[in-house]
Amino acid sequence: MTREQPNVVIGGYPVRFERRRYGGRDGTTYTWAHAQIEGQWESLGDPWPCINPPRAELAAAIEYLTKHVPEPSQTLSAFV
Repeated sequence: MTREQPNVVIGGYPVRFERRRYGGRDGTTYTWAHAQIEGQWESLGDPWPCINPPRAELAAAIEYLTKHVPEPSQTLSAFV
C-alpha cells in the first residue's frame, strides 16, 4: 500500500480503495478496500463490484478484523 491519504475514515480507521475495471468500456469496476489497523494495512476481504463500497459493509469488515485478528505475539507463540 502507498502512503497516500485515505479515501475515507470509518470508525476512526483510515480506509484506502484500489479499483480495477474488468470487461472493457462497459465492464464492471471492482473495488478492493484496505484499512489501517494498528499501523498495518489489512485487506477488508473480497472486492466489491462497485466504485464505492457501502460504508456499513466496510464498518462490519473492520469490526470483524479488530475483534478476530490475533495480536502479533499470539501469532508468533503458535509457532514456538
